[in-house]
Amino acid sequence: MEAATAGKMNRSIAIQARTLSAPNQLGEQIPSFTTFATVWGEKTELSGSQQLVAQQTTVQKITRFRIYWRPDVNTTCRLVVDGETYDVTYIAELGRRKGLLLTAKALAS
Repeated sequence: MEAATAGKMNRSIAIQARTLSAPNQLGEQIPSFTTFATVWGEKTELSGSQQLVAQQTTVQKITRFRIYWRPDVNTTCRLVVDGETYDVTYIAELGRRKGLLLTAKALAS
C-alpha cells in the first residue's frame, strides 16, 4: 500500500482523544472527547448497510482515512469529518512511519 500523497489529502479531519470524567454518584465514569489535532487526509468509503430492526432503521458505514503518520492516534480515538463522527476500529502503518490507514465506523446520528 502506498503512503499518503498530498494531492488526495483534501479532507479536514479532527482527531479526538477519549477522556473519562470523575466517577458520578453511581460510580460511573462518563466518556468525553477532546480534539487534539486537525489534519488533512484522504477519505474512502468502504461499505455501508441499512437494516430495519425493531421498527427502527440502523445504518452502518465503514470508511477508510489515509493521513500522514502520527504517534498519538490509536483505536480509542474518534474522527470528525464533514460533521460526521467515526470511531477508529483499526490502524495500519504505511511504509516506515510515512502514513496511517485508519479504518473507522460512522456513529449513528
